[in-house]
Amino acid sequence: MKKLIVKIKRQRTPASAPYFETFKVPFQEQMTVLSVLEWIAMQPVNIDGQAVGQVAWSHSDAKHSGQSVMLVNSQTQDIRHKVIDSTVTHLLIEPLPGRKVLRDLILEPLALPVNQGESFFLGQTQYWGCTACGACDSHSQKPLEAFFSEKVAQTKAFQMFLNSHLDTDCPQGLPLNVYYSNLRRSSLKKSLQSWLGLNPS
Repeated sequence: MKKLIVKIKRQRTPASAPYFETFKVPFQEQMTVLSVLEWIAMQPVNIDGQAVGQVAWSHSDAKHSGQSVMLVNSQTQDIRHKVIDSTVTHLLIEPLPGRKVLRDLILEPLALPVNQGESFFLGQTQYWGCTACGACDSHSQKPLEAFFSEKVAQTKAFQMFLNSHLDTDCPQGLPLNVYYSNLRRSSLKKSLQSWLGLNPS
């Protein structure tokens, strides 16, 4: 039976140094990256035959969990849906860069003003809402949290913000320029309502 060589970036605590651990996993047709992690969780033995601590990742409910997005062979992927091609022999699984690692593949949650998991329509196409995975935020010099903590964003500044966040495809398939524009509109509306002493709805 074909075996996958799976290398995982691990970290015991937020303050400890990261390290890599390698596993050998039997390949199955239509196997997802999540399936690989589940197999390793049931048999936490590395490629050298040593029993190791279980790899930590979030088990949160699918649609509402941004923690399911990771780097797989240096590409941003949702591990629940990423089916491993039969030609693949090696997997490198890492947490998204630019975020605080709590343990192994679990990242500190982003504090964003989004309704996670809610769907919306653009024309005839339905999209699931942002899960705050942070994929579009991973390489930005101005994080999403910082942007939304500002009272008002000028149009030019917002366009620069958009440009810095659109270099990564959204794993949820969201058209980010429209989605962020809607979030900005909502954020400004709430700021104005607060300034006028109204109850934001």
